[in-house]
Amino acid sequence: MQKSNFLIANILNKTFDLYIDDYTEEKLKDYRNRYQETHAFFRYSIKGQEKIIIFPLTDDSVVTPEKYTVNPIKDTILVKKFVHELVFREIYQIGRKIEKYTTITFISEKNEDDLISQVVPPEYRTIFGYKKGIKIDSRVFYPDKDSALIGVIINSFYRWDNKLNCKFLHDKGIELKNRFVCEFSDPTISILSKSRVLLGVIIDIDGDEAVIEKSGHISKKLLSDIYVENNFKNRNEIMRELLGDKKFEEIIKIIKNSSGSRKSADSQFSSANRIAEWLIKTNFNSKSGFSFRFTNIFSSDNSQWKSINAQNPTYIFSLREDKIDTYADRGLKKYGPYDSITYTPKTPNIAVICKKTDRGIVTEFLKKFEQGLPSIKSGHFEPYGQGFVRKFKLSSINWSVYEFNSDCKDDYEKAIRSCLQNTIKWDLAIIQTSEKHKLLPASESPYYLAKAKFMANDIPVQGINIETMKKRDEQIVYILNNISLACYAKMGGTPWVIPSNKSIDRELVIGLGNAIIKKDRFKYEKRIVGITTVFNSDGRYMLSSKSAEVDFKDYFEALLYNLRSVFNDIKKNEGWRSGDNVRLVFHCFKPFKNSEANAIKKLMLELSRDLNIIYAFLHIAKEPPLFLIDDEQAGIPSYNGSLKGKWMLKKGTGVKFDDNECLIQLTDAKDIKMASHGMAKPIMLKLHRESTFLDLDYLSQQVFNFAAMSYRSFSSAPLPVTIWYSQMIAKILGNMRDIKGWDSDFLLNKLKYNRWFL
Repeated sequence: MQKSNFLIANILNKTFDLYIDDYTEEKLKDYRNRYQETHAFFRYSIKGQEKIIIFPLTDDSVVTPEKYTVNPIKDTILVKKFVHELVFREIYQIGRKIEKYTTITFISEKNEDDLISQVVPPEYRTIFGYKKGIKIDSRVFYPDKDSALIGVIINSFYRWDNKLNCKFLHDKGIELKNRFVCEFSDPTISILSKSRVLLGVIIDIDGDEAVIEKSGHISKKLLSDIYVENNFKNRNEIMRELLGDKKFEEIIKIIKNSSGSRKSADSQFSSANRIAEWLIKTNFNSKSGFSFRFTNIFSSDNSQWKSINAQNPTYIFSLREDKIDTYADRGLKKYGPYDSITYTPKTPNIAVICKKTDRGIVTEFLKKFEQGLPSIKSGHFEPYGQGFVRKFKLSSINWSVYEFNSDCKDDYEKAIRSCLQNTIKWDLAIIQTSEKHKLLPASESPYYLAKAKFMANDIPVQGINIETMKKRDEQIVYILNNISLACYAKMGGTPWVIPSNKSIDRELVIGLGNAIIKKDRFKYEKRIVGITTVFNSDGRYMLSSKSAEVDFKDYFEALLYNLRSVFNDIKKNEGWRSGDNVRLVFHCFKPFKNSEANAIKKLMLELSRDLNIIYAFLHIAKEPPLFLIDDEQAGIPSYNGSLKGKWMLKKGTGVKFDDNECLIQLTDAKDIKMASHGMAKPIMLKLHRESTFLDLDYLSQQVFNFAAMSYRSFSSAPLPVTIWYSQMIAKILGNMRDIKGWDSDFLLNKLKYNRWFL
């Protein structure tokens, strides 16, 4: 049976009366300051007029001349606020320290909900904790036009709950200089817990005070009033120093070993269900007469449930579409890539940058990459038996090796410079990297240096860790298989496509992402780069583009300018003619605001002068708070014998909550590498009401298909490539911006048709 962490409320009132007042921000603050212990106050629009809703909880003494009768059917959003408020008050009344109101968040203080309480020495248990927390959010769904489902979404999580007081640490001899610190400040809602506010970095200790710098400003605070920021570096260093290496490693091991069970579908649902059972036993009512009861967790037994069962995509491996398979890897082995007849060069020139002392290891690995490992089998299956050349129907590879002497960036640069001085037209550069490079800032990373140098010359790059190259053949066959796929795509190849849209409408699927640039933790002047990826309806990558780096206030204008340029490019290359029917599906990683949707609509009106345009604005939310489980799914064994994927939904299944929102599972247990990764949650699709193409069933199937179009590996991607690729580009742009000589405008020119980011 499929179940959700959505608990449904049964509203017991047909109507009930409240008082309202004309809205001003000052009046709302005054009401809350004076009466928030006994009342709740909301800003709400009634017939186009902004009002303050006065919601009596335990006292109805706040009365204004104007009365308002609430109809739960018509005032659904308002009733949802009342449900949320009464749940919040109930949790507050039983003594929980609530950190946030919008999503009710609190941390359990029970010893059994602290994973490390039994191993932390008693004198440090109020300082170090890894505790369970609960989040509760309210939602409304409209499964049909005449009714609404109001309820709450329940989630559990674990996090570090460390209170590293600077006075305590200073007395223990812990170095505080150069550490970021915070203080606990009063919340805007007085009945919430105090919240941490980042103050700056300690630059000196003056007696019992810390000297703190923040964006050039100096201040002093008592050590007893401030706390070291609870970040990874501070936490690890301080725990090691106070508890010792052995105890620290024991704590980290406990947390890591519990990861799979904590994050599993059955564990997360069971935690939500325990809270749900408590809420179901509670009567919720207010002084106004409003009352409700929670009834049940949303499950497939509910008659309003609308199931989604997306069909697994068929992979196409020929231009005539006569070579197909339901498994990408099997089809490639059998038929070769989709563009094998037209792809050039058949003998690619590949440059290799490797360390002089590792040349033997590197070249041996690359021979396995080229020719395959037919001796390594999994049953009757050869994970990488063909090798790169045979699998992708190439003739051979021209290898050229360039050596560097040490792992320092300067030595890498010399080898790269020597390679680029060669007159050979390189189709790909393979770079020897190392795990330790991940610890370096991006500006000092040899990998990002190589990316910048080669990509500036229109040469895609594949980095491979030396630690990977040293692994046994049994361990690297699947890694080699994925690397070969990414390399072929980076060199401009198309391994496979999916069946294209067969309607009379031309169709493009467009991913909208962005990279945010912030130079200082405390300065709020952020700049933003818009990233656009464009795909044909058969999943073929067409291009990526970026807008200019601008201030936030200029983002829409820059985005529209970039989109206009993209569409002009596509109209020319695709041969669009006046009168063509064109469907544009926009995928965005964040919710479309009305202002964003309206801005893009203006561009659609421009295009509609000579084209018949329909469009859909689709927000794709990864790991939304709402999730589904299927308690009939037993899971599968992982490589170490532990179970992975228990209670996870089957791939392609989900639920349509209403005409605008649905959940769909993109990956299954086979796509989870290790049991410790826990549950892969379904994604949520939200169709914006300004859309003119409204077929959510079609759009959900398309999203599912596009998750199978990633050429980074043979596993389904956790997101459709429209969003997945945009996020890869954004990450690399952020890391490369400080590399000397790199200019992100290369993406606008040489690289926009290339999948360099895989």
